[in-house]
Amino acid sequence: MSDTPGNQNDRDLLRIVRLASAVSMGAVAGFLCSVKQVHPSLRFAFSMASVAGFVVAAAFAWVCVGIIFRAAGLAERGNGAGWRRQPVVRWLIVFGVVSAVATLGGFAYAMKDVAGEELRNVMEGTAMAVVALGIVGWMLRRVVRFFEVESERAKDDRE
Repeated sequence: MSDTPGNQNDRDLLRIVRLASAVSMGAVAGFLCSVKQVHPSLRFAFSMASVAGFVVAAAFAWVCVGIIFRAAGLAERGNGAGWRRQPVVRWLIVFGVVSAVATLGGFAYAMKDVAGEELRNVMEGTAMAVVALGIVGWMLRRVVRFFEVESERAKDDRE
């Protein structure tokens, strides 16, 4: 018996999401491990560190996404009353924190040769990008919540 919720189509979709998450996280980690120099010119070097970064990040994403789906499946079926929400939230937090720390670490390592005014300009540009992405994320969250409410309202109207 599978730990993922739903029918075969749902399980196939979850496998695709799990694989896509693992490959994308691995690709980002491999890319960050390949950056060797940012200033005065951008330089990449493919190395064993790139491969190791890809493998470690992909495995981490594969495991975390699998645990999140398994916990969501148990909660959906009503199994394991104590397992319903807490582990999902914990694993989402762990996944987010580890991903953020790894990304910031890679960024900080890439900035090691940038000094003075140029570093300040890079940091200002990065801060503006983070704020812009945060605003876009907040707006997307609002849109998703709107559609969820409308979907519930339409479901109630049909009943």
